[in-house]
Amino acid sequence: MIRLTVTTGILLAATLGADEAPPFAQIVDDCLKATTQRARYQVDVVQATSKGEVAVGDTVKEVAQETCAFTLSYDPVTGRTTTKQEPAEGQGGATSQPRLNVRMAIDVGRFLREMRGWPDVAVTADELAGRPCYKVSGVSAKDNPNAMACTLWVDAAHSYVSKLLLDVQARRFAEASFEYRKVGDAPWQLSKATVVHPQDGSRIEQEFGVYQFEGN
Repeated sequence: MIRLTVTTGILLAATLGADEAPPFAQIVDDCLKATTQRARYQVDVVQATSKGEVAVGDTVKEVAQETCAFTLSYDPVTGRTTTKQEPAEGQGGATSQPRLNVRMAIDVGRFLREMRGWPDVAVTADELAGRPCYKVSGVSAKDNPNAMACTLWVDAAHSYVSKLLLDVQARRFAEASFEYRKVGDAPWQLSKATVVHPQDGSRIEQEFGVYQFEGN
C-alpha cells in the first residue's frame, strides 16, 4: 500500500507538471522540505574553478583549472553553512600549495525564500531534459534598473531545483545547474553544482562527497 501510494504521488506530480503548475508558495514549501537536511552534517567538497577562455592565435583555449578541497558543515538550527579548507602540505610539514578561493555555489534555498517577498513571480508548467518541471520567474522590484531577476526550474516529481538563471541590472550574472542523490528516506542531497558567470567566462564545479550526519 505504501509503495503504491508513493508511486501514485510521483505519477500525479509528473502529470500535473505536464498540464498545470501549483501555486508558488506550495512549490517553495515542497522544495525546502525535499532538500533541506534535518540533522547537522559535514561533507567534503572538491571544487574546480576555470577563469574562462583565452585566444591563442586562431584558436580559443580554456584557462587551466584550479582545484581545491574543503569541508562544508551545515547546522539546521541556524540554517547556516560554514567551510574549512586544509592546505596541502609538502615535505617537513611546509605548505606546498596556496590556499585557493572557496566559492560557494548559489544558495537555492535562500533565493526561494527571498522570492516569496518579490512583487511578481510567475509559475508555468515546463520541461527540462525530458522531465516535467515548474518554471518559476520573478523580479525583485518593479521599474528598478538595479533589480534582480531569477528564473529557476523545479523538478515536478522530486521538488528540487535543477537549473537557475540569475540576472543583475538586466545582465546575466550566473547560470547554475544542480544534481542530487537520494540516500534512504533523507531529503535529497546535493551531489554536484555547476555555476557559470557569462560576464567573465568563469566556471565553478563542485563535487560533493558522502554526507556525514551527526550521530551516525
